[in-house]
Amino acid sequence: MIFPRFPIPAAIVFVALACFSCDRPGSDERVFRVRGVVQKPMPGDASGMIIDHEEIPGYMPRMIMPFRAKDPVEFAELEPGMVVAFNYHVVADESWVTDVTMTGEKGPITLDAPKPDADTFAKPGDRLPEVTFLDETGQPVSLSDFQGMPVALTFVFSRCPVPEYCPRMMNQFAAVIGALQKEPKAPVEYRLLTISFDHEHDRPEILKAWAAAFGYRDGMPWGL
Repeated sequence: MIFPRFPIPAAIVFVALACFSCDRPGSDERVFRVRGVVQKPMPGDASGMIIDHEEIPGYMPRMIMPFRAKDPVEFAELEPGMVVAFNYHVVADESWVTDVTMTGEKGPITLDAPKPDADTFAKPGDRLPEVTFLDETGQPVSLSDFQGMPVALTFVFSRCPVPEYCPRMMNQFAAVIGALQKEPKAPVEYRLLTISFDHEHDRPEILKAWAAAFGYRDGMPWGL
């Protein structure tokens, strides 16, 4: 690449950089330039890498999550602790990484927390522990309230915009309700429960407004 010898106006530089975090004209694709610390590869998936990424302004807060590359070569030389920058592409139903750059810096490995004892996990056939949540109306709800009926659980948080994760689970719950409404042999009573693990942000009114974008309506057998 050849750079011009004359100075580039600062306004032009700003606009060029801003295009990394805006919609491309005539396309639903969004592209963000992201920095983060490599944690580890996705087990058994050469095209996946878990990265502790910085906040993506206007899109997503900092978190540790898997990123996928359509070309596994993008991740071939990465090792845990490397600080990387990359383009993160997002469309309606998928996201992927391109143009991975190793910065030469090192960062912390934050996934080395001790693993819980396997004996503490519930096993098939175990009764779920009694747990109480706040529902979309702000009222307490316990799992025992749904005893005797089929219940499905998902765990999300409303600030997760990645199409393969929380939005996909919300769309799938909406699809389940639609399918059961057309199924003559569907159970009369059942409950779908969407549980947020971002309790500091996802207050009942926020979850309810967010879920409405996926088809949630009052009176559905879908609790938030």
